[in-house]
Amino acid sequence: MWFKKSLIFSWNICTFLWIQVEALDYVIHFDRIENIKGENEDLVNFTDWEIEGRGSNYLVNGNFTFETDMDDLITHELKFEISPFRNNAFMVNSIHRNSVCDYYKKNYKEFAEKIMMGHTNFPEIPPGGLCPIPKGNYYIKDAVLDEKDLPKILARGLWRINKKFFKGKKCIGGVTIYADVKNKE
Repeated sequence: MWFKKSLIFSWNICTFLWIQVEALDYVIHFDRIENIKGENEDLVNFTDWEIEGRGSNYLVNGNFTFETDMDDLITHELKFEISPFRNNAFMVNSIHRNSVCDYYKKNYKEFAEKIMMGHTNFPEIPPGGLCPIPKGNYYIKDAVLDEKDLPKILARGLWRINKKFFKGKKCIGGVTIYADVKNKE
């Protein structure tokens, strides 16, 4: 009998927690986007970037330049940091590092390409990948980042997202995005 009661109690707690998690809503305020200069060479530049909220969507606009063909000798790093108390004491949440070609073949293809499709002059990445990524000036114009494409659960606080490119061990450029994640009111 006690087993049945504890099973029912556990089910109720799980159901309550599930309902609570599904009910958690957040908003993201994109504070600023900054270009990261390269250490010796400045081969990747991000300029005129802007992300603005429009209802449950975010419009993304900006320009980026690859001053060289981006091949497997260039590494891509994406680092997520959070300051939960909003005091600029950032803690590393996760770091993803791989070759540029692997990044654009896998990560970019899975998430970003569908958002940018029809809103950029950046080359479409075929299923087998594209390597090298050709040097050039690229833009994103009115790409829509929909709320449904974002994680269901996201820690509240200030976020700093660094996207850097490396040639060997030297940074050749990148971008930093600052965002504040808060509960919806």
